[in-house]
This record gives sequence, C-alpha cells and structure tokens, in this order.
Amino acid sequence: VEQLTRQKGVGSRWFLPVMQGHVQVEGVARPHPELPGWEVQVALVLISRRATGRAGTRYNARGLDDSGDVGGLVESEQLMHSQVVWVVRS
Repeated sequence: VEQLTRQKGVGSRWFLPVMQGHVQVEGVARPHPELPGWEVQVALVLISRRATGRAGTRYNARGLDDSGDVGGLVESEQLMHSQVVWVVRS
C-alpha cells in the first residue's frame, strides 16, 4: 500500500485491509481411560494466513528478494484446548 500511496493522486482512503487465510477448528471427545463417567475433550485450532510482505500472484512474487524475504510466505498458528469433564447420561 505504501508504494501505491506514494503515487500522485492515490490516497490511502481507497484501500481496505483484507486478510487471506484459513481457520479450522476440530474437536474430539473420548472416555477417560481411568475414570468411568469422565470424558476427555480436545479442541484443535489451525490458523494460517499469507504474509503481507511480498503479496502477489505466484508468478510475480516468487523466490527471494534482496532482503531474503520469500514470496508466498504463510504464517501458521496451532492452538489446543483440553479438558476433562463429567458426563451425565440419562
């Protein structure tokens, strides 16, 4: 955006920040192996997004630039939440 806004007649008010990425949440529940009536619940979250440093189509942003930054870099985070809960069956 900075490169474009340096041009005459182009203002930053015409740009809207948008993130390209993916979020996935998966959950699983299994009976606790040692405690009858209890359950182990686990939620896994994967968050990935394209870095903004060298965005562009794959033919215009390939390889390395002079700073050593790669084209098409994807940043990922993994989160896990687990808990043991009492399960009431009726």
